[in-house]
Amino acid sequence: MQHKPLETVGSDTRDTMWLCHFNGAGTARWIAVNEEKPPVVDPDTLLGPVKTDAASAAEPRGFVWVHVDLVDARARAWVNGLSFVPEALRQRFTDTANRHALASVDGVLNFSLPDSALAFDRPTDEMTFLQVIIGDNYIVTGRRRKIAAVAEVVASTDRSKPYLDPLSLLTDLVGHMVHRLEAMSVEASNELDNIEDNVLGQRIKAGTASVLGPLRRSLARIHRHTLILRQTLFQFERAQTSLPFAARRQAMQVFSERLDVLDHDTVAEQARSKILQDEISTRIANESNRSLYIVTMVMTFFMPPVLIAGIFGMNVASLPLDETGGGFWWSLLLLAFSMLAAYVILRRFVERK
Repeated sequence: MQHKPLETVGSDTRDTMWLCHFNGAGTARWIAVNEEKPPVVDPDTLLGPVKTDAASAAEPRGFVWVHVDLVDARARAWVNGLSFVPEALRQRFTDTANRHALASVDGVLNFSLPDSALAFDRPTDEMTFLQVIIGDNYIVTGRRRKIAAVAEVVASTDRSKPYLDPLSLLTDLVGHMVHRLEAMSVEASNELDNIEDNVLGQRIKAGTASVLGPLRRSLARIHRHTLILRQTLFQFERAQTSLPFAARRQAMQVFSERLDVLDHDTVAEQARSKILQDEISTRIANESNRSLYIVTMVMTFFMPPVLIAGIFGMNVASLPLDETGGGFWWSLLLLAFSMLAAYVILRRFVERK
């Protein structure tokens, strides 16, 4: 099934790699990155020294967001040069394998999140993964295809939406991902409703079975990525990290509940789609059998007349009724009698069956 675009997101020209500094008020400041010679990033330098007095320490310090295109070798080299990220997580981050399990090193977390890929700045039903590394004052994200949630967060920063810490930015990313999965599930459910109405109303349109197959694949994809996202959020909530546990639990609990409901609905839709496909397949098979039965009956009904007509059409001597007056009418009577005999035999055979 080809999903209709859910919404148009703003075009993001910061494609290959970017660096964004959020101050204590949550305002984004984009820092130009030379792709040939990307800067050496140090969050403590960008954020300024840690304030020790009680009044200043209570104020948010801000954080740094680094985003890269992992297809680009220069971007991978830049990530591998980020000394504030543990080396094991840097290697895991740039690896081509999509590892969904969460990893933790020195309180820094690495995991992947599923979302819709962008095509011409519109979300599609094709899923891809966003790699995430999150610490107390930075978040590093990477992708191999443009991701809708990232583009939407970038558009939010352009509209001056504040992000006070890495957790708030991550929460917004997850919120967009969950919303998109829910919208895809609703769209699939509406399409199933239309198919079910047609099937129950004996109005199976041509191509219905071909539409139901991709629809079931889409539901399976939604179910799979819902489970991945729910498991990742569960691990993130309970991971050992410097991010406050209460804030993590409060941010992720709502998403976990929504994903539980989404998973339940998706499983129910999968069962309904399987029943509909079985019903359609049964009705198509019954129609085919009925058509084949009619064709077989007609052929069997006309076989004796065809045989008799073939015999009388042979160009040989001593044909019956050849020299008989009114032989043509006698032959027609014989043909009619053979058809009547075939009808009686077939009817008795059908009644016996």
